[in-house]
Amino acid sequence: MQKKRDIDLVLINPSTSLKVYAKSRIKAAIPVIPLYSIALMAAEVRARGKIVEILNLPVIEDPLAELASYFERTRPRVAGITFTTPLYPEAAQIAGLIRNSLSPETVLIGGGVHPTSLPEETLAETVFDAVFIGEADETLPDFLETEPQDWSSIPGLAFRENGQIRKTERSEQVKDLDRLPFPAWDLFDVPSYLSPRITSRRNPVGSIITSRGCVHRCIYCNKNVLGNKFRALSAERVVDEMEFTLKSGFREIHVWDDQFSTNLKRAKHICELIIERGLDFTWNIFNGIRVNSLDEEFLRLAKRAGCYSISFGIESGNQTLLDTLQKGITLDDCRRALSLMKRVGLESVTYFMIGLPGETEQTMQQTIDFACELNADYAKVAVLVPLPDTEVYYMFERENRIISREWSRYNFHLAEKIFEHPNLSQEQMTKAYYRFYRQFYLRPSYIGRHFIKSLVQGRLLHDFYYMIRTFS
Repeated sequence: MQKKRDIDLVLINPSTSLKVYAKSRIKAAIPVIPLYSIALMAAEVRARGKIVEILNLPVIEDPLAELASYFERTRPRVAGITFTTPLYPEAAQIAGLIRNSLSPETVLIGGGVHPTSLPEETLAETVFDAVFIGEADETLPDFLETEPQDWSSIPGLAFRENGQIRKTERSEQVKDLDRLPFPAWDLFDVPSYLSPRITSRRNPVGSIITSRGCVHRCIYCNKNVLGNKFRALSAERVVDEMEFTLKSGFREIHVWDDQFSTNLKRAKHICELIIERGLDFTWNIFNGIRVNSLDEEFLRLAKRAGCYSISFGIESGNQTLLDTLQKGITLDDCRRALSLMKRVGLESVTYFMIGLPGETEQTMQQTIDFACELNADYAKVAVLVPLPDTEVYYMFERENRIISREWSRYNFHLAEKIFEHPNLSQEQMTKAYYRFYRQFYLRPSYIGRHFIKSLVQGRLLHDFYYMIRTFS
């Protein structure tokens, strides 16, 4: 019998991180990219001399079978699972399988936005031994070198002790991001990560996060891991990592920052360095930038540096609702940004939400009309999800409007009934969700423009396929 391999840590990404989109209108446009956070965490742990592996379940056909097979082959001392709120049920299931049958002796830890928001609840409802609160770049390696009886010395940790749940003081955020290692991309089968052409130009696609923290305070957004203070890698360090990512086998990079252009001078310098070094790759700002944090010079530099697409969180076509969200932008800011994008010749993607506080049938239609007016290359809409530990969640909770804490239902693209809206029924919001996609994408002017663009770029068959999938 083959001897099991001794592994210090296995990092697990739940399969539903992609499957949450399976029934949505954007199911055809989901990029398949190795998860940056666990690649970075693996590198940090490995720098301490530990043996670490990654189990990325979203790209595995039968995740549970692979999970069982992996633990049959290995004997990991610690298994870490990262998860957001809608992934919580699967994370709990995975932890239960490991504890109850696959490897009872393995220490189980969790991390990410959901356990950071609800650490006590997560431990009370699952078999996790401990969960990390906030950033764990510096605390996870320490945890691996600490015996359970001394876990109280690890900051930013919630854990069980003598039948009770204990929580230590929050850990400090990483101040010098330049000191972080490059992600451990060698732990992934890079050539297998192929994204649809609607969201990429070259494959395989990698990712990068060049900054942490968002200085803005939109009431629907959870900032409890990275915080509201903007911390950034230097431009030189960013481009060094981009070169490393390309040498690791990727041909395109998606930027996943909360706000890549918060420091616009730095964003421009990154583009200048890419140009100076002659790096040949395509990239896009997938997570988006604010419509009031760009100028034409930046857009032209980004295009010269290989950027082809930028996303924007617009959210609503009604100014009063934008103000309620504390978005800090105006409808004219949106118009100006999209006008600049068209002038420069960059592809634009706009994100919207419906079901916002104060929303009515009229304001939902205003959002649809505004999306059509802006006329981006692609537009997406989601039904508001009041995520735990956000201001909008507490707002609805105070009004007794939260009707479900079944976290798998907290999915932006399934429009499931999780709260009672003061003005709208679930049926009205769901109908508006589907109406948004019909009215935006089935406009004759949009179809004609996109047909010509697809023909010129040699993507006609691909785009026809994506259109069919969007409306099927």
